[in-house]
Amino acid sequence: MKKRRRKWLRALLCALGAVVIAITAAALWQRENIRALINSKQYSGAEIERMLAEQDVNAGKILEKLPDISIRPLTEDEKEKVRSGELSENEALNMMLGSAGNSYPRPPPSGTVAGDGNVKTSAPPDPVPSPEDERQKRAAELVAKVYVLRESMTGQIDGLISAAKSDYGALPEEERTAAKKQELAARYLGEISAMEGSCDAQMKEIVGELEAILKEIGADASAAAEIMQAYKEEKNLKKSYFLSQYS
Repeated sequence: MKKRRRKWLRALLCALGAVVIAITAAALWQRENIRALINSKQYSGAEIERMLAEQDVNAGKILEKLPDISIRPLTEDEKEKVRSGELSENEALNMMLGSAGNSYPRPPPSGTVAGDGNVKTSAPPDPVPSPEDERQKRAAELVAKVYVLRESMTGQIDGLISAAKSDYGALPEEERTAAKKQELAARYLGEISAMEGSCDAQMKEIVGELEAILKEIGADASAAAEIMQAYKEEKNLKKSYFLSQYS
């Protein structure tokens, strides 16, 4: 009887723990949406767009804290192609990393003198990367993933904003009311939040690994926290912009 009671209590505590976690997650999610709503009322769409542009510049400056990590930032045209899906995430990663992210310095070819007096060259074996090289390479890959994920997220949100505009525009004129606008806003905000959950999980995993590697190589690990904060701020501003148009 006592064993059965203990088992029942453990099951109850586990269930309660799951409920508490779910409530906490929902509260955090709702808090972010409330902050986005407040921003949408406090600032105009144009002002939020300007804040997004400033945020993009600030996010780029984080790379200055990581001088030993070599990646090539995407051009504006390439960013737009990632957002539209014309450029895949893997293709964008390869562009950012280039040869710096995928190879190691090779020694010059060695030469041997043949019997006829001519020098024949032979390619040396591939260099074996050191653990430090491997960590630097992985850190570069992770930073590139962060920036590609940001552009991908932006593209998905922009797509949902366009879909909401299209849905509203397709309504008969007499149905284009403030109430209908708010109904559309609520529906599409739910879709944005679902997408947001997937991006958040990916970002958390990437930044967690990046922070560990930065500590290992003696780089400024605070850059990882700044990257996460920049991501959260940009995401919130995107939702603020959406709400400024539809609430």
